[in-house]
Amino acid sequence: MALTGSVPEFDPRSGKWLDIKLPFGMGYFSIVPHKAYVNAIARGVLGKKEGEYGSEDPFLQRVEAATGFASGRVGQIPGMLTDIIRNEEFGGRRIYTPGAPVGQQLGEVGGYIGKTMSPIVAQNVLDDLSRSEAGAGIGVRGTIGVTGLNVRPLSMTDQLSQISRAAFGKDWRD
Repeated sequence: MALTGSVPEFDPRSGKWLDIKLPFGMGYFSIVPHKAYVNAIARGVLGKKEGEYGSEDPFLQRVEAATGFASGRVGQIPGMLTDIIRNEEFGGRRIYTPGAPVGQQLGEVGGYIGKTMSPIVAQNVLDDLSRSEAGAGIGVRGTIGVTGLNVRPLSMTDQLSQISRAAFGKDWRD
């Protein structure tokens, strides 16, 4: 704290509750074990912190706290079900097309379930195939992954920075 001159957030509803900001913009260090559980309980009881992203309706704030916890902490199946109910993946992509014929929606949900339940190598291949800009690189991550080499897809931060650099010429944080 002395290096950055910042004070931790003391509101348990905040996602940065008791996090210590690291110097040189390196992120945050969490000093609280089981922080996600405390945060989910606080948001479930008190609602979201003022000014944070989410619904303004007090009831919906509690629903968002429960579904957010289920999606990120309870396991693959409950997380996948909450994603389908919300019609949104972790990255914000839509799972199925609302208003489309039921058969199409079921196919899209089935594809999402199949992709989510498949091994990471297969997920990488499916990701590459779903991107129209992949071109000659289709399936490269999956092919390399099958050999046992470490393949790490771009983080959400890296993806946002790529989009921001292409659109605005600077990283998304700038």
